[in-house]
Amino acid sequence: MLTKEFISEFSVKKSDKKIKKILSNIPHGSEPLIISEIKKYLSRDIILIAENSKRYNQIKDILNFLNLEDCHFFPEYDTNIYDRISPNKNIKSERVKTLINLQENKGPKLVLTTAQSSIQYLIDKGEGLYKKLSLDKDSNYNSKDIIKFLSDNGYSKVSYVREIGDYTVRGGIIDYYSHGSNLPIRLDFFGDKLEIIRQFDPITQISSTEFEYVDIYPCHEIILNKKLIERFRSNFNEEFGSKNKESKLYESISNAVLYPGIESWLPLFSDNKSTIFDYLKNPILIIDNDVIDYLENFKENINSQFINRLNFDEAEKSGDKYFALKPDKIFLDLNNYKNLINDYD
Repeated sequence: MLTKEFISEFSVKKSDKKIKKILSNIPHGSEPLIISEIKKYLSRDIILIAENSKRYNQIKDILNFLNLEDCHFFPEYDTNIYDRISPNKNIKSERVKTLINLQENKGPKLVLTTAQSSIQYLIDKGEGLYKKLSLDKDSNYNSKDIIKFLSDNGYSKVSYVREIGDYTVRGGIIDYYSHGSNLPIRLDFFGDKLEIIRQFDPITQISSTEFEYVDIYPCHEIILNKKLIERFRSNFNEEFGSKNKESKLYESISNAVLYPGIESWLPLFSDNKSTIFDYLKNPILIIDNDVIDYLENFKENINSQFINRLNFDEAEKSGDKYFALKPDKIFLDLNNYKNLINDYD
C-alpha cells in the first residue's frame, strides 16, 4: 500500500519540476484503492486513464463501490469512429453529464476515462454549450421551455417513455428518461406550478419515489442549434469544398436532423477544440502501463479505416458519399498526446 510519505511528495514539491513516479507490480483492480489514499492527502484533480473499455468498466465498478466523492466517468464510444452508427445513448449522456459537472464543480475531482476518449477532440470548452436544467418542486415554470430543452438536447418525443433519451407530454404531465436516473421521471404540473416530481416504472406506469428537485442533463454531445448548424455548414464547405449537394449528412444537419454517426464530424461544429484534460486543473495523471502501445495500434486502425472511407467515396456513384474527416481532425496527434501527458505529475 502507498505510504503517506510517498503521496506527500506530490504536495510538498518546491519547484515547477514535474514529479514522475512509477508504481510496478500493482494488481489489476487495486487502482481505486490507490486513488482513495491519494485523495486523503491531496486536494487536486486526478485523471485515471484506462487502457480500454474492459479495464475502464472494471475500475468503474470498484470506484462506484467505494463511493468516492466527486468521481466522474467519461467513457469511450462503443462504435468505430467512421461507422454510420451513433454510440449508445447511455454513453453519450454520461459523457455530457461529466463535462457539465466538471465545469460546475470547483473542488478537486476524479475522472476515469480511457486512452481513446482521452485522445479524442471535444467541442471547445469555451463554447459553454452544455448546460443542465434544474427544477424544484412547488416552483413555477413554463412547460414549453422544458419541452424545448428536451427537444434541443437530444431527447426523442415518443408515445411512451421506455429508455434513456425518451420524453412524452400528456396534458400537464411531462415524462422523460435521463442518464443517472434508475427510472424515468414524471413532472406533474398544475398550471405553471410543478407540484410533483417522481419516478415511475416504464412498464406498469406506476409512480414511486418523489423528489424535491431534479436535474435534467442533455443526452447528446451535439446540440443542433442555429449557431452550430451554421458553423458546421461553413466548416464542411471549407474542409470538402462545395460538394454539400452530394452529402446526406450536410442535408440532414442543415435541417436540424441528427445524422447516424454524427459524432464522427463533431470537430466541424466548433472552430476550436478541447480534450478532457481541458476540464481539469493541474491534474495528477494515473495511466495504465500499456496505454501508449494501445494508442499506437488504435491510430494504425483509424488510418486504415480512413483510407477505406476515401476508397468508398471514390467508388460511390449514388450520391451517398461519406466525407470522412482526417484522423488528425478527430484525435490528437500521438506525439502531441505524449507531450501533453508528460506535462502532468
